[in-house]
Amino acid sequence: MKQAIGIVVAAALALGAVPALAADDAFLVGAKAYATADKSDARPSEASDYAYCAGYWDAWSTSISSGKVPAERLQPLPIALKPPSTELASMAMILMLEETPEIDQKIELAKAEALILIDASLAGKVKAAEDLFHSLGICQISEDE
Repeated sequence: MKQAIGIVVAAALALGAVPALAADDAFLVGAKAYATADKSDARPSEASDYAYCAGYWDAWSTSISSGKVPAERLQPLPIALKPPSTELASMAMILMLEETPEIDQKIELAKAEALILIDASLAGKVKAAEDLFHSLGICQISEDE
């Protein structure tokens, strides 16, 4: 999971170097990245992982509920990436954490990273969408957790 954080940070820094395609293309690629990650064995296991995931889910959920992500962009995405599933995932991650200043800071840093990737995805940056949705797929928890 920590390696995934490094990859996302590197991707966020390199966003300017990735050619932009249509936002629809980015979200289609993102949907595939989510599905691949969701099927993988990679899952959060430590408090810092859950904080990372909480930040990503909070950013994604807030971006949808605020209208930042238009409804038509959600069409190719699986149900887990659409409301109300997004709110449930965000709340579940936060409930798994003990509230401390360190955890709150990690959540805010992850949220800031996710917002950068969301903006880039909406601008059609395929690599950003791939990184964003891959992280959300890894951060998807099962109902029995």
